[in-house]
Amino acid sequence: MTNKEAFIWLDSMIGKHNLPINNGVIYIEQYRTLKDNHHFLIDHNFHNGDVEYDGQTYYNIPIKYDVFEDNLIVKIPSVNENYPLVLAKEKISAFYLNSNSFINTKENGFMSQLSKYKDFILYKKYFKKRLSKTSTRFSYHKFIPENTYFIGKNDVYTNINKKKYWLQLFPNKKNIIRGYFKENAQKLEHKPDAFMIELLKKCMN
Repeated sequence: MTNKEAFIWLDSMIGKHNLPINNGVIYIEQYRTLKDNHHFLIDHNFHNGDVEYDGQTYYNIPIKYDVFEDNLIVKIPSVNENYPLVLAKEKISAFYLNSNSFINTKENGFMSQLSKYKDFILYKKYFKKRLSKTSTRFSYHKFIPENTYFIGKNDVYTNINKKKYWLQLFPNKKNIIRGYFKENAQKLEHKPDAFMIELLKKCMN
């Protein structure tokens, strides 16, 4: 039995509604949206993920990540109640959801690690801008992704969304950076994750 399997078995024996993670502020949805628009990482539903909470790892926990509020929400089955709860952010060191690995940084909240080369780690900060809209029948909100990318080294996180920030961070790679931005404008617009991963790799060579 692996450590993960052992923890899952132990949690099942204790009962998930008795776990320390089953503690937080009741989550109440505040934003009305249309169709498939939402302010979460995946969608409105809960998906099984892993959470490092208050020094312990919990596996296969129903969670969803509120990108707009930068909160992690859980829904632990209970005998009498089944309310979604907002976990205390300061107790979350990391979580894993939809093949994404997130860490909790004091400066930028939750960020997803995309790649690592030597001492440099590329992070993606998910964010959504909220717009208030009014139809003929009711008011609603629309959320638009506005993600930001950071490079972390020794717990210092540098915004690298723009070319000038790359040039400041890697002054000895200016020609490579300028050439890559010029030749890959379409990739930056349509596949920004791949753009950032490849450029960091080039700067590390």
